[in-house]
Amino acid sequence: MRIHQLTGETMFADMARSAAIGRDAFVDPKTSVASYYWQAMNRGAGPYPHHAWWQVGWITDYLLSEIAFRTENKITFPKGFVTPKVGPHQTYGFQEGSIFDNPANLVVKEGFIAGNQPTVDPILAENPTTKDAYIMLLNNRVQPSDGQISIHADKWMPGKKVKSISKLNHVKTSKSLEKATTINYQIPGFGIAVYHVVFE
Repeated sequence: MRIHQLTGETMFADMARSAAIGRDAFVDPKTSVASYYWQAMNRGAGPYPHHAWWQVGWITDYLLSEIAFRTENKITFPKGFVTPKVGPHQTYGFQEGSIFDNPANLVVKEGFIAGNQPTVDPILAENPTTKDAYIMLLNNRVQPSDGQISIHADKWMPGKKVKSISKLNHVKTSKSLEKATTINYQIPGFGIAVYHVVFE
């Protein structure tokens, strides 16, 4: 994706998307282990994570590269380098990034959002000062995606409720949504939607 962004050659974007979207093609249905090159792994995951760090790393790198590309670098996160047992890759989350000129840290908040569209990937970030949430939704198919996500504020901060939700865009303006705990979205093919959630 980064080479595509630098050169404008669409072949590179096609290659990146084909590889990432097909990431489950060789997952064993019984054990959910990627076993296309190691038949013994069909028996299930062992106590060692094997190539998990590399798999998580390159998928994260792909998603964040897409975010930078789709927002014309208005959303970026610094990348570093890690050399695990297998698969050196770019790594993220060790340093503050930027979402439309606002500081943001990548976070994982299990249960904070739930969606109904498997072709839309969510990425979460937090403003380190205000503790506001940013939700970045990536449509990873050529066709538009319509769907809904529900927000569970107590999973972000116990005891908190959603005060407001705004949809952000490339020109730093925002469209306020009704105070609610759901977002209905319409994202064009290989598009992105970014939401700013304030709590009370």
